[in-house]
Amino acid sequence: MSSGELLYLALVFVTFGGFGLVLAYNTWRYDRIRGGRPETLRYEDAQH
Repeated sequence: MSSGELLYLALVFVTFGGFGLVLAYNTWRYDRIRGGRPETLRYEDAQH
């Protein structure tokens, strides 16, 4: 592979890897905000 192809491949991996890290971080952050409670329990609390 040429250096251009390796650079392109690295750019693709960094892009998708970074996107995956952002998704994982947001999931972790919002789970902490919700307290990790299941959706049904939060829905039942909202009804009272």
